[in-house]
Amino acid sequence: PISDTDPRLKMGGDRCGGYVDVPPAFDLIDVVMKQLVEQHGLVPIVILHPRHIEDGIKDPVFNPIINSWRAKRMLYAAPHGVYDDVLGLHCAPYHTVSTDANVAQGVKRGFVVTNDKMRDHLFATLNRTVLDRWRGRHQVQFSCSFENGKTEPVFEFPK
Repeated sequence: PISDTDPRLKMGGDRCGGYVDVPPAFDLIDVVMKQLVEQHGLVPIVILHPRHIEDGIKDPVFNPIINSWRAKRMLYAAPHGVYDDVLGLHCAPYHTVSTDANVAQGVKRGFVVTNDKMRDHLFATLNRTVLDRWRGRHQVQFSCSFENGKTEPVFEFPK
């Protein structure tokens, strides 16, 4: 079973006291992607470093998953030298009408599904209020449970 203590859910180095490069759990990401499409009507993309995609393609278990994302145009390789989380920070507001009135009226928003608190980006933005507002509007957190023989993600969407 996958729980919030599963190391695959903790890919951010800030939880470990230093940077740890943990390969993505492609199978878990695929479960999350499918549920976002089927149950929430969202069109997700996965943003990964090219090295993770290259490593995943070499694995016969994960190769079909990665090829499926590519065929559906759901996979984006972060350019070398660009952090994948930074792309998420920029991508969500780009696909959103940004006024408070529109958010209150339920206008579609871009989301980033992550449990990362993005504390490392707080220092880069130098403005905690802006980052907190961004997280409150665009960050979807999740947990996973193992029920009836399969992994079930549970999402916490922003209000």
